[in-house]
Amino acid sequence: MFGLLRGCSCGIRLDERQAWMGHVCGVCLALRDHHGQVARLTTNYDAALLSVLCAAQTSVESTPIRHFCPLRRGGTLSVIASDQPGARYAAIMALLMAATKLTDDVIDAEGWARVVPGLTRRVAQRWQRQAETAARSIGFPIKTISHQVECQFAIEDQARAEFTALAAPTERAVAAAFAHTAVLTDRPEHIAPLTQIGRMYGQIMYLLDSYRDYRTDRARQGFNALARCFAPSKVQQQARHIFDTAHNELARSFAALTLPQPALAQTLLLHQLPHIGRQILALDVMDEQEAVPHTDASPAQRNRRKVRSDSNSCDCSCDPLCCDCRSGCSCCLRPGQTDSDSNDECCCGGCGDNDGCSCCGGCGDGCCCGCDGCDCDCC
Repeated sequence: MFGLLRGCSCGIRLDERQAWMGHVCGVCLALRDHHGQVARLTTNYDAALLSVLCAAQTSVESTPIRHFCPLRRGGTLSVIASDQPGARYAAIMALLMAATKLTDDVIDAEGWARVVPGLTRRVAQRWQRQAETAARSIGFPIKTISHQVECQFAIEDQARAEFTALAAPTERAVAAAFAHTAVLTDRPEHIAPLTQIGRMYGQIMYLLDSYRDYRTDRARQGFNALARCFAPSKVQQQARHIFDTAHNELARSFAALTLPQPALAQTLLLHQLPHIGRQILALDVMDEQEAVPHTDASPAQRNRRKVRSDSNSCDCSCDPLCCDCRSGCSCCLRPGQTDSDSNDECCCGGCGDNDGCSCCGGCGDGCCCGCDGCDCDCC
């Protein structure tokens, strides 16, 4: 599973996590039913967001189906049916996104493409053809996105370009994908705000991807948009500024929508997205020791790391929708609490991402355990 969004995170209520995973699983089933078992590997959270946007613009709730999946640790969940327009559309975009990523890997000689470039290229071409055929059936001009991918490579080859220019093709591609949800749901008044939401979401995707890959790209002397545009000492500051500006614009455009069912889309775009952005941009790309375990950690920090490590192998009766802990799980308790005190809403979407908190991956306003800073001893 990949994508900017996550399956669960601090600040998402249990019912919203269930609804969110219902959309993700619906995309997976749509990929299986319409494109074959192997295509399920392309399931990703960002594509599932398109299914959420379709549902948010529809006043009539679709009837979910019950589905068992061993990947949910034996859980059965109510999921979006694979024949729903939103699920089918999200599956098409998931397939296209995976094909684009594989093509990019072949060009950059990364991942499996470095080992079996011929096979990787053939798989990418097959998924591209399947996505194009399916897109025609729902009236989506998939060539719009394919053209933007070609533009992306051309712009990155230019010697000089501002970050917004480098991100523009990704912005336009995501904007087209978001806007088509209004077409599918017959809400033409939403096309303009969804286009702007998509543009800002695309810019954020491009930004955070560049930030996460910054050190790796510099080490192998590969292309990186942030490295191209900013001095090393300014990268983190500029990245945070770009993120804040883009998300503020996204929030303003979201407010212009009139959604019959806005709750889940609002949680994902206005709450989870900035939480993820803060986590990623908190890492100092100039700190070469960041990836090396610190040997001078305080006893409290070492204890929190041990709790986090233990929680990853927790054998208690955890909610299969949560990463590793929830009701009745000792790894989600604050010091001095018993199992009966466990927080039913605790969900550790950031486990392992931050040394300051054993559960919440950065704490902050949406922390599942109620802490208000990364020096806490929560959970």
